[in-house]
Amino acid sequence: MTFSDYLKRKTADSGISQIAFARLSGISIRSIQRWLKGECLPRNYQIRPIAMAISKIDKREYAVVFMELYLLLVGKCESK
Repeated sequence: MTFSDYLKRKTADSGISQIAFARLSGISIRSIQRWLKGECLPRNYQIRPIAMAISKIDKREYAVVFMELYLLLVGKCESK
């Protein structure tokens, strides 16, 4: 699964819009759009706010979501 697929699934399952996710995470809508299109990956400092936003919409523990994201992104970087 790519980060783009992961983020699409999380936002679609919760019914949250890109704008609402941007506000919740504090990340620009343009960055979120680029991630959803698979144009790029988030930077290291963006993982925490993404995980915090997903944990709020998923109602899951932040640490679990953070590790899920971290492993997804680290695995992506190592496979290049």
